Formats: sequence, C-alpha cells, structure tokens
Amino acid sequence: EMFPTITRPDRVIVTRWASEPNFLGAYSYKSVGRSFSSDSATLAKPVGDRLFFAGEATAGAWYATTTGAWTSGYDAAVLMIKALLKSNENNAVD
Repeated sequence: EMFPTITRPDRVIVTRWASEPNFLGAYSYKSVGRSFSSDSATLAKPVGDRLFFAGEATAGAWYATTTGAWTSGYDAAVLMIKALLKSNENNAVD
C-alpha cells in the first residue's frame, strides 16, 4: 500500500457535477460590465478567521479551471492554518 498508516475510508461520495440539476456543469465566467478580478477577490475574502472560501470562481486569473479550484483550496488552507496558529498563540497560557 502507498500509505499504510492512513485509515481507509468507510464510504466514497461521487458527485455528478455535469448532471447536477442545480449546476449542470456550471463554472464562473467574465460578465460584461463587471471587473472579474475584483469580484473574484471579493468572493475569496474570508469572514473573520472562521469562514473561508475556495473554488474556481475565487481564483482570479485561473477562473473556470480545475487549476483555479485546486490553487484556491490550497490558498484557503494556508489562511486557515495561519488563523489557527494565531488563535493558538492568543490562547496560550504562560
């Protein structure tokens, strides 16, 4: 096994993005009269240190791509780690 110390999942959920009736394979796109980079940056802003957003629509120049979805998830994870570390420092007892 590649990762012998990692527990195997007890179930797997597969999404059917292209046939999901609420999305039908939708992705973000530039709209006339809007600044996509500004809108994307606004969508990516966390709410305090508790709620973080990711997805291709938050990825600026990488909108509408899998790369954008992945990199925005990575960026959101980094922000979460920083928030957790900051919270731990603030809660540390001397």
